[in-house]
Amino acid sequence: MFSFGRKGLDPHRAFIFGLDVAGKKTTMHRFTQGVKEVERVPPNFIAGQLIETFRFKSGSTYELISFGGCNRFRTPWGSSHPQKADFVVLVIDINDQDRLPEVVEELSRLLSSIRNEIECHAMWILLNKQDLVPDAQREDYVDKVRRDLDSVTAQWAGDWTIRIVDTPGLSAHSNDGMQTVVDEIAVFLKNREVTGPLRHAMERVRGPKVPYHLATSYLKRGSSK
Repeated sequence: MFSFGRKGLDPHRAFIFGLDVAGKKTTMHRFTQGVKEVERVPPNFIAGQLIETFRFKSGSTYELISFGGCNRFRTPWGSSHPQKADFVVLVIDINDQDRLPEVVEELSRLLSSIRNEIECHAMWILLNKQDLVPDAQREDYVDKVRRDLDSVTAQWAGDWTIRIVDTPGLSAHSNDGMQTVVDEIAVFLKNREVTGPLRHAMERVRGPKVPYHLATSYLKRGSSK
């Protein structure tokens, strides 16, 4: 899965957000599945947060922190020492179209909060549970979700790297399409260590129309502005 070289006291950290039953816990499991040569610290549950911590033999560590959903995304700030993260993952249940307005509203609040409180400008938005959508309806579902998300993310194009991942069949439950996401995040983190934080620009991934590895190839080239 992830291969980190950073040593020292500060761990790599990722925040995972989403409404309830969007698939956050399963997504976290896919991110940690197969990690080798590490010490896995028993998960902690603190104030609605599920925290998975891994310590590598190299001395580096990383944390995955999933925040409980309910009707709002629970955010980690508000204390006198806000947490920081390398990247954020937003998990959306694409099959639950009725709650899409809630997702859009919370995404807007989340982007604003993160920008103001922590040094994090990279986000992956996963259109999850596509295995539950009939094939004949998938394109309509995806187009509607993307339009609504674009109405929010376009406002942050100069400040964020945002990838809306709608790979056909994407599902944390079945693991379809998840390895590609994990691989791209690993490349992002590796390049971030070499080049420093990227100058952020919004990028979209549109399933088969733009192959994922081509749409995100600038990460593999380690480019930055």
